Amino acid sequence: MSSVAETADVIEAADTAIRVAGVLKLAEAGRPRPSRADEALKRGIEFIDQALAGTSLLTGSSCGASFAGSLSPLCWATDGYLIQQKETRTQPDYKEVEQFLASVRDQLKGLRERTDEIGPGSTDSPNLEQPASFFRCLARVLTQRADLAMSKPSGPCVLSPT
Repeated sequence: MSSVAETADVIEAADTAIRVAGVLKLAEAGRPRPSRADEALKRGIEFIDQALAGTSLLTGSSCGASFAGSLSPLCWATDGYLIQQKETRTQPDYKEVEQFLASVRDQLKGLRERTDEIGPGSTDSPNLEQPASFFRCLARVLTQRADLAMSKPSGPCVLSPT
């Protein structure tokens, strides 16, 4: 990581992944939705939308022509996807990544739109295993990167004489 802005971006993305993973864990267990769950899910959806914009650029979709964002969310999401899928290939199929991320986004949107509480063993409970596993892997990847970025000195420290 070369800049303070990049370090801040990875920390923010790690925070989002951790919060979404927590919300999904509670939802899987049928626990009441915490007060900040909606905001966490919204941020998770926005993160995936940013990653999907990157896949559009790489797969040649029509949205790719107007891409003006960063490929970092796509890189991070792809790392999380590959770890979650236990993939060993070095060159991912971005069409597969795109389909996977779109599925996760749709599941997050569905959960966000649900206002009722989902109890354990309910026949109405959505299967959140896929997005929960993905966000746990993503949180692990991003917290490692954030920890590494925070442990490196940011540059020379110049103290003014007193």
